[in-house]
Amino acid sequence: RATKTQPTVTAYKDRVVTVKLKDHGVARRFRTLSASRIRHQVETSIRDNTGTKLVKVVAVHQLKSGDIQIFTSNTTEATQLKEHRGWIGGLGEHAGLIVPSYGVIVHGISTNSINIKDQKATVQQILADNYTVIPKAEISHVGWLTKESTLKRASSIVVEFTDPEMANAIIYTGMVWDGQ
Repeated sequence: RATKTQPTVTAYKDRVVTVKLKDHGVARRFRTLSASRIRHQVETSIRDNTGTKLVKVVAVHQLKSGDIQIFTSNTTEATQLKEHRGWIGGLGEHAGLIVPSYGVIVHGISTNSINIKDQKATVQQILADNYTVIPKAEISHVGWLTKESTLKRASSIVVEFTDPEMANAIIYTGMVWDGQ
């Protein structure tokens, strides 16, 4: 009688959080620090925040861009860091979390049926028209595929989702656009 056991190690991409250091001076200062000193500063910042106090940092790495990648021991802890963002201020006044998005290109959208400049209304329209396919979707951005799109009668838009499963659902079923 064999039993299946779930793997205890998750993919590292599920456990990584990337912080954008928008201040080049701060990024330069981090470059002068050793890897252990950067890790210590990140851990101190995380411990000083009540929502992330118990998060265990496995590794910290500064990217060539100057941004900081933080690896946690599990996905739950990475989620805690993403939800409770007070700790980010300890890494720099203008630091911010990089949230990945998953883009889907939608073709054949009538250019006079959509106002890309009103992001909130456009996102709400897309979510309402496609609720049966993507009931839990979050859309971070909608934009024209090219700058010349507004000069055409119909063109393509890019819809950026925060969840890859929702992006895949729209790809497989096709997006409904019932714009006014």
